[in-house]
Amino acid sequence: MPPRAENSKRVALILRGPPGAGKTTLIKSLLAARSAAGETCARAHLDDGWGPGEVRRQGSGTPAKRYHDLVQRPETLLVVDLALAEPEFAQIPEPGASRAPNDWVDLLKKERDIVLVRLRVPWVVSEQRIRQRQPIQWFHPWGHAVISEDAWRFADTVGLPEVLIDATRAEAAVLQDVAALLPAVVQSTP
Repeated sequence: MPPRAENSKRVALILRGPPGAGKTTLIKSLLAARSAAGETCARAHLDDGWGPGEVRRQGSGTPAKRYHDLVQRPETLLVVDLALAEPEFAQIPEPGASRAPNDWVDLLKKERDIVLVRLRVPWVVSEQRIRQRQPIQWFHPWGHAVISEDAWRFADTVGLPEVLIDATRAEAAVLQDVAALLPAVVQSTP
């Protein structure tokens, strides 16, 4: 595993993985633990905002405007939740957060140290978890292929090392692995 992020700046944890990998559960647990220890934390969900007329669409302006929820955040820890964030799922051909990651990662690099993590689960596990969470009609098996490591070279594109974590293990073990990549809790100043 790469070394912990530096303490010199605020940190952005970019947490990637397919639907059902456990990102939401992990983020809730991580933010609760860090907040309880006195750190200011927030979550930004990049899969939101890609519909017609919504803020992440290219017609909405510059990357700084589209990704306003990522920049100039006061929290010491910002967790960026990314499954796919591609408007092509809504039949819109423009590149989204996965195919044009430098649009938003470059904004984060100016303000924060970045830790890039991808949760890995087999497709059958992902599908099972999603169906347990809610029976849905739109489930697309091809979605996992789009999100798979062969579909794009996210880490190479943004020039950052990515830590792969097996998310089929117990939640506590996954949480421990992710927490070990982050700097010690930074106490908020009143």
